Amino acid sequence: MRAAHADPRCGLFPVVSHGSLVLSRDARDRAAGEYWIVPRAGGGYRAATSEPAGFEEDVESLEGALAAVRALLPRQGT
Repeated sequence: MRAAHADPRCGLFPVVSHGSLVLSRDARDRAAGEYWIVPRAGGGYRAATSEPAGFEEDVESLEGALAAVRALLPRQGT
């Protein structure tokens, strides 16, 4: 949670739910888009979102999971 909140490039609202880090575009509207960072049983993390449909990426570190989420975010000013 601290890593996501400290990353100004994300600009998302972090929440911990069911052992996963959920990053929301709008804290009041789940339909605005959510990203999940889930710890994997064997180590590492899975970064996932519903948009684009079915995106999932397995990475070794929390920083890698945040980078995967950042890569999916719309660019500022576009």
